[in-house]
Amino acid sequence: TDACGFLASVGPYLDGWDGGGLFYSANQAQTWQQVAWITPPGAIMGRVLTAVGVGRTDIFDGQNSITVRLFRGSLSSVSELSLMTGSNHFAYGRPGFWEIVGAQTVTENADNSFTLTRLIRGRFGTEDMMTEHESNDYLVLLDATNNYWIGMELSSINAARKFRMVNRGR
Repeated sequence: TDACGFLASVGPYLDGWDGGGLFYSANQAQTWQQVAWITPPGAIMGRVLTAVGVGRTDIFDGQNSITVRLFRGSLSSVSELSLMTGSNHFAYGRPGFWEIVGAQTVTENADNSFTLTRLIRGRFGTEDMMTEHESNDYLVLLDATNNYWIGMELSSINAARKFRMVNRGR
């Protein structure tokens, strides 16, 4: 069924992260309501080492690659069929400038970074964001295991909300 909401990706930057609460405010941070409790291990994410240029969106982008240093975890290659059915898709960018990218081939480098190749770019209407990438953008693996669906009321569409992640015990 269709539902109103969004995908939340939260994970550790440092070892020892033990989860926390995701809160939102509908009244400019006067009051807060908890909408999720995020547990470890959290999302697999990291920082992209160099900005990636514009590429093809109608076929595999063979010109560009993405090299990322993860905060935790690892990545692996997938078959073309798995890629086309949703595996190894990533949010690439920063708040307000996200491109959805798929990567079939993943290579672990000697410096513990990963290089993603055989890319499918601008997925799900995000092709306009290909021109917005910068060094140190984020890369977040979009998988059901480590990301969280946050359901919201239909009336929340296009309504301003503030969100805050609070670590356990803070």
